[in-house]
This record gives sequence, structure tokens and C-alpha cells, in this order.
Amino acid sequence: MVELRARRYGGDPVGSHLQLARRSSESGKFQIDFLGEFDLGQDLRKQFGEEGDFHFSVYEKDAIITSVQIPKDSTLDPEKLALFEFTSTLLDDSDRYFLETYPLNGDLERLAVAYNRELIGEKISLLEQQLTRPAGFRLRSLALAAGYKHFCRPEGGELISLIDIGPGYTSYCFMESDLPVSVGGMESSPPVMEGDTIGVNGYLADLVATIAFRRMLLFNAGHTAPLSLILITGTRADLSLAGKISEAMHLRAALPAPRTELFAPELAALACQYLVSLGLTVDL
Repeated sequence: MVELRARRYGGDPVGSHLQLARRSSESGKFQIDFLGEFDLGQDLRKQFGEEGDFHFSVYEKDAIITSVQIPKDSTLDPEKLALFEFTSTLLDDSDRYFLETYPLNGDLERLAVAYNRELIGEKISLLEQQLTRPAGFRLRSLALAAGYKHFCRPEGGELISLIDIGPGYTSYCFMESDLPVSVGGMESSPPVMEGDTIGVNGYLADLVATIAFRRMLLFNAGHTAPLSLILITGTRADLSLAGKISEAMHLRAALPAPRTELFAPELAALACQYLVSLGLTVDL
């Protein structure tokens, strides 16, 4: 088979900027050969030297997310059953949404997500004007999980938490045995100003409470493995903040280790800032 569109782009709108990753194929080997950040107000079409599929991220606050339990003795298709259960809980007609599910815990659970078609249409129109027509989209936390799984070296125990921290928004994803089991977001991030102890402490308090609550829900749902590691990424993530999170949660927190062989030599050091964009270049 001849691959006509060997390039794939992942774009993560972060505040007023777009973080862009480009995956290229050479001699059958995929490599990340571009990472960059651009003002969303400018025409970005010149960044596309060659054609390629473009996928963008969607904030968790702009989607409806739930976990659907699948009976062990069910003979029905797990995805169809999950969609049926999920759509019955929606207040609006299901035709107003893009719907998808992801397997969790084998086929005993499905993560169900509904995206408002009108909102997604607005995002597509904006990106088409400034860049190119998107070929698809994905929840930020699921893109984060894909970025970690494909571009970083695995570490930690059975259950870890990924936290992507950008301006004004934080996405998180719990991963158990290499699969997402809980995702979400919070409209908060550490302050930009150095020395703002009150602002940092306020953010840490929100983050600790959110992670502890989500961990409790997972435990009650039967995910009893202890949380062993927190990995932070994004434009606001650094070793100093990892240390503060580790101290606040009494748990090891760190930046993930990129698989340097998958990047152009000068780009591997930037991987932790672009993990959501990188995950959008991954075929699922």
C-alpha cells in the first residue's frame, strides 16, 4: 500500500495559543519532527509544508463523560450496550452529540463521551479558517494518555495519574495497567507570578482534593490498586511544581521520560510540554 498522507498533526488549543506537533514517516518509521506554539489569532496555514491529517483536542468541560458498567454475563456488544445506557441518561436528543466509547478494565466497563455537535462545529470552522480542516478530535485527557503510552517510557505501578497543566486549565487521566480508567479536568492552574505562595497553595489544594475524590470513586468501583505515581506535563509543569505536588500528596510526582528515539534530536526535551498534542498524532 502506498501512503499518500504520511504526515499527521496534533493541535492542542491552550489559552490563546495552539500547541502543534507533527508526526512524519520516513522509510516506514514514524518520528516527531516538529513541535511549536502559535498565536490562535494568526493564519497558521503556512505551517503545513505538506498535507496531512489534523486532529485537535477538546476540553473535558466541553464534553459529557461517564463510565458504564457492562454485566459479566451479557451477550450483547459492549460498545452498543454502553451507548444505549449512556444515551438514555442524556437530557437532549442523542443526535445533538458526537458519541464514542473506550474499553476500560477489559470489556467490563466502557468510558462514554458525548461531544456537543454545535460546539465542535464552531471549533472546526475556526481551525479551518486559520489552519486546515480537521480530520478528527479527541478529549484532552485521552490524548494525554495516548501521548504518554506511545512517546514516554512506562514507569510507576499498576495505577498512575497523568496531569497536564496549562494556563487556566488542568486535565487529568488515571491509567491502570496502561489503560485510561478515569478522566476529567479542572478550570484552574498555578499562577504565573513567581513567589505567589497563596496562589500555588490554592491550586495544590484544589488538585489534591480532585485527585483524592477521583481515587475514592475508582476504589468504590473496584479499582483497588494503590496510586503509585503522579506524572505532570504541560506548559506549567516543571520539577519545582512536581516537588510541591509530591509534598502535598505524599506521593512521588515527576515529569515523564520521553522515548528520545521517536523525536528529532532537538525536540525530545520539549516532549513533556506537548504530550496532549503528541497524543493527537497517534492512531487509535
